[in-house]
Amino acid sequence: YRPSLATPRFDPAKTPRQRQSPRPETIVQKLRQARHEDYFTVLEVRKGSDLRAIELSYEQMRQKYDRAQVARPVADRLHAELLEICDTLDDAFAVLSDPHLRDEYLRSILSD
Repeated sequence: YRPSLATPRFDPAKTPRQRQSPRPETIVQKLRQARHEDYFTVLEVRKGSDLRAIELSYEQMRQKYDRAQVARPVADRLHAELLEICDTLDDAFAVLSDPHLRDEYLRSILSD
């Protein structure tokens, strides 16, 4: 038996995916959305989504806008904005994951 001396080829399918840090303009756009849109839009789910879809979207959004996941210079410059986005995501999840609060919230946004 002779081990191969060839250098293994880089196979991107076999390497873990690096999450891309959101760009500053994406963070500003999400902040605008957090301030002016409903919770369904903030979490990027349909109004008829089930709890699993809401949980999955919340987890993805929360990780994407977590200060630790954002490039350091951007995170330092947009610290307050990232906190506000994460607070809104937390509020949205708290409301939309509770069936009674979700029903009340739906009634309130549909009556506007």
